[in-house]
Amino acid sequence: LDAQEGAFVYLGFERDTTQEEVEARIESGTLAEILHKVPVKKGDSVFVPAGQVHAIGKGVLILEIQQSSNATYRLYDYNRMDKEGKLRPLHLEKAFANMSFKASHEKGKPMGDWQMYSGYKKRLLEQCKYFSVWDYHVEDAVELVTDDSTFRSLVFVSGDGCIETENNKMDFAPGDSFFIPAGRNVLRISGACHFVLSHV
Repeated sequence: LDAQEGAFVYLGFERDTTQEEVEARIESGTLAEILHKVPVKKGDSVFVPAGQVHAIGKGVLILEIQQSSNATYRLYDYNRMDKEGKLRPLHLEKAFANMSFKASHEKGKPMGDWQMYSGYKKRLLEQCKYFSVWDYHVEDAVELVTDDSTFRSLVFVSGDGCIETENNKMDFAPGDSFFIPAGRNVLRISGACHFVLSHV
């Protein structure tokens, strides 16, 4: 959503590595030296496969779309302290059992180019066998036809207006999130805005 000059995220490793090397680098405080650094700017998109080491660099504001597993294993913590002045615990055993030691080739760019329509444009940010994420920029209004195959999740990044179906109408503002259950419907979004739509 936003990034300072020179901002980056870490995603995977610069080259194939081993558990033994990662353990040694955690111990010596040099793990970042072998992490793959992805420069990012506003509008970029980064895909993080399950099991891939990742960290958000300074000056990056992100919209994170993820499975609701809520499982994060802390591999390294920059020697940060908790509110009681103690080092926060690491989860090395679980992390090593689930992580990939392969090199990453992520570039941080959206998968698709802009597709232009009357009053709006959209592009594919990320897609895999589990989900798709789309970026929409709307000048005035857009209608989305939904079906029984899947839900839709919308997060409004900027702008304001209203979102309505045949039976419901609600206002939106930046930061608002809407869950649209699966079902046959026409979803109308009115107002100049930018939103991200995801579905399985």
